[in-house]
Amino acid sequence: MAATVAGMARSHKVESPAMSTAAPVTVVTAAPRWAHAMRRFNHWLMFDIGGGPRPLKLAWVINFQKAGCFPFFAFLMWYYADRTPWATSPAAWTYLALHGSYGLVWLLKDMVFPDPSWQGRATLGGCLYTGAGLAAYWAIGWVLISGVS
Repeated sequence: MAATVAGMARSHKVESPAMSTAAPVTVVTAAPRWAHAMRRFNHWLMFDIGGGPRPLKLAWVINFQKAGCFPFFAFLMWYYADRTPWATSPAAWTYLALHGSYGLVWLLKDMVFPDPSWQGRATLGGCLYTGAGLAAYWAIGWVLISGVS
């Protein structure tokens, strides 16, 4: 894929029906201006908000949340076991198994081929913003397990 302004490009292959034996042609178009603005804003939120020191890699924050899925949901199931039948329902066990194993696979993926865009260090504000966004995954599991829905 060829690089364009700010390194963002969309690529798609075009094949001519008259040239069925020819190699496909790749057409590269630049991302729209609003997409560049959203990317800069999201990068600022995740890495720079609040300024100050950059104590953690953003990947560490993400990995903590992913690795914490199994223990967090297992704790919720234990805590709510005497309070609601939802805590030990097949749905809760399935959620624990799926998200717990996904977290372990995520860590394996990060060790084998880490995403370079998350290897940068982030400010405390950026870490809190990213952690809050990832907490939505845990909130959905809490709603399921606690039976408050």
